[in-house]
Amino acid sequence: MSPLLNSAQLLLPLLLIAWILLLPPKAQLTLWVQGLGTAALLLAMAWIALWAAPPWWTPWVLGAGLVMAWTRALRRLWRDKAPWLPSGGLAWLRFSLFLLLGTFGAFYAGQAWEAGRAPMGVPVADIAPPLGAGQYLVVHGGSQPLLNGHLKTLDPEIERFAPWRGQSYAVDLIALDPVRSMLLWSQPEDPSAYAIYGTPVLAPCAGTVIATANDRPDMPVPRMDREHMLGNFVLLRCRDFSVVLAHLQPGSLSVSPGVAVIPGDRLGLVGNSGNSSRPHLHVHAQQGGTAADPVRAEPMALRIGGHYPVRNHRMIFKAR
Repeated sequence: MSPLLNSAQLLLPLLLIAWILLLPPKAQLTLWVQGLGTAALLLAMAWIALWAAPPWWTPWVLGAGLVMAWTRALRRLWRDKAPWLPSGGLAWLRFSLFLLLGTFGAFYAGQAWEAGRAPMGVPVADIAPPLGAGQYLVVHGGSQPLLNGHLKTLDPEIERFAPWRGQSYAVDLIALDPVRSMLLWSQPEDPSAYAIYGTPVLAPCAGTVIATANDRPDMPVPRMDREHMLGNFVLLRCRDFSVVLAHLQPGSLSVSPGVAVIPGDRLGLVGNSGNSSRPHLHVHAQQGGTAADPVRAEPMALRIGGHYPVRNHRMIFKAR
């Protein structure tokens, strides 16, 4: 995300909390509607917006701030024996505004909640963690386009998506680092400035390497290589499914087609090649895929270490 969006993502909740704290309504019903409407919007933002910079714990801090501001305002109205219903046109306008805001927030929070469930009727592949020990954040993941941008390629009526259908339930991972993650505010061009860059990528299942690419250049952030969408990648055939791991560093691959691997074997290093706006690991499971057309396949849902990854989930991988 750009520095402007990062700032707006933090500023909007702070303004709504300050509104309750500094300019509370004069009617109890309006305060209830304003508090609940703001809570619904913050909940939707907590699930839908990406919390990397601002960091993952920011929604918890904002939620605590909202509870304290709302409680303080409510006690003040009870102390002053404020009326229950709003009075006057501006008061009813404020009431209506937060009623609409709450409805909007509740709708999208519900959509985000649904995205946290594995899709019905879709086969699921269980894999081991594809990265070494550390804490990682899910950037794209889930069963709704609201939280997983890869799902747009699931539409069978758009012909240009057919070669990429296999990646429809893909997961993107970045590393959590309390210091270097703050660099995301300024979005430096150098891929090596990002915490996940250079992290070893590990085989998530036992299988055979079907296809690789190892010579695509890393792109400066936020430029992307639209001609070679996967960038440097490994296509791995595991039992009755395939796994694709993409956007790796050029020259970092330690495997080639035909090589057999077991879980934990080093495949390469996380880079920023291909259609990647910043360094991350792209991983997805599919049924099929060939060296000539690695992602033209049927998509599968993915569980990593027994967990279904959804945007903003923290995934803690242990050393193997």
